[in-house]
Amino acid sequence: MKDPDARRVPYLVGFAALALGAVIVAGLSYGPRITQGAVPTGTVPSSAPTWEQLMGRSVQARKAGAVREAESLLEQAVIVAKTFGAHDMRRPHTRMAQAEFHLWSGRPDLAEQEYKEAVTIGESTGGADHPEMVSLWEGLANFYYYRERYDEVVPIYARILEIVRVARPGDPHEEARRLRNLAQVHQLRGDFAAAEPHFLHALRLIETSPGRSPGEVAEYLQAAAECYQAWGKATLAEPLAARALSLVEGLAGPDALAVVPYLETFAKASAKAGQPQRAVVAYERAIAIVERISGADHPDLTPHLQGLADALKIQGKHRAAEIHSTRAADITRPRADGIATGRSR
Repeated sequence: MKDPDARRVPYLVGFAALALGAVIVAGLSYGPRITQGAVPTGTVPSSAPTWEQLMGRSVQARKAGAVREAESLLEQAVIVAKTFGAHDMRRPHTRMAQAEFHLWSGRPDLAEQEYKEAVTIGESTGGADHPEMVSLWEGLANFYYYRERYDEVVPIYARILEIVRVARPGDPHEEARRLRNLAQVHQLRGDFAAAEPHFLHALRLIETSPGRSPGEVAEYLQAAAECYQAWGKATLAEPLAARALSLVEGLAGPDALAVVPYLETFAKASAKAGQPQRAVVAYERAIAIVERISGADHPDLTPHLQGLADALKIQGKHRAAEIHSTRAADITRPRADGIATGRSR
């Protein structure tokens, strides 16, 4: 069963478009050095736009909705890319740009093929473990991820993790991030047993890193807690959620809006772990924070009100629970006079 909470965590990794932008900005570093008296391979006459310029202009035209101009500029960039040397990583990034154009143009079948070709070209150009392979693999992974083709994402995320691990110098934070990405996809597939070791390994890497921050540790604790909660192991989720909540409270203050998601995770785990009173306290705190900052009829109150009602029911306090359930329903229900309220806005 897929866990909808896992999809909302923004851990997904460097989107292909952002990676492509970085390549365009720093792309000249891939090209051969200019030697006196000759036009080097991979360059164009100074009066003509460079590959970087063509790629950048194509993206801007695409954003502006100028389809033909974007396509024309990209075609010119492809022509320039054909002059690049055999080990110039701009070659596979050109193919990835074609994939993204096809995707934007509503041709996903062509886009998928181009993403695959970009990976193949990248491996033959720079080697299977070249650092730039991460962004090329991510392009294909994102294509599958947003189509909920998670079985196809798993081996790609595993391959990205391998590339990160062999990179020198090693980066435990990057490795942890990639482990978490892989774990979350396993979670979305409902394979919690496969997700668990990756979540815990990522957490250990962050906790033992000299460069760790409390906020970062809290994020990884929260991710592991949500996995255990979705797995039905609330007794394992609750202590992790409590630690995450404590760290965020120390950073932002106990009444900050940033605390609310951590209160919710802790409350859910506590209720399922047989500690409804802890859940009641956490939900009441979350409600008070949202009311103070966003207003008494804000739609973000709904899950906390309903969670509070459920925790009160566990305690046998059905009348109090009904009050909060009714309020949650009122927030989501359009008013009779036609004025929208809550989630109907």
